[in-house]
Amino acid sequence: MRLECVKQTIIGQIDEMHKKYPDRKVGLITFSDLIKVIGDGSKPVITLDQQYFNDYNLMLKNGIAAAATQFTLPIKETYQQMRTKVQ
Repeated sequence: MRLECVKQTIIGQIDEMHKKYPDRKVGLITFSDLIKVIGDGSKPVITLDQQYFNDYNLMLKNGIAAAATQFTLPIKETYQQMRTKVQ
């Protein structure tokens, strides 16, 4: 039930940004035992394992690289893909 509430909230945010800010670049990242950079949904997911969790410089370096490749398209072009990734 809680997970479903979180998913619906994220979908609501995606819907709102799509309507109000269609040229904004938006992406998804999940955190659990792994970090998954889903990005805008247009490219394969990047998975980072636990070695990144306690190494700030490694996390920053890979975060910057992921942002350059995973967050490239505006939400008006990735809207449906992002909604699907959340569900």
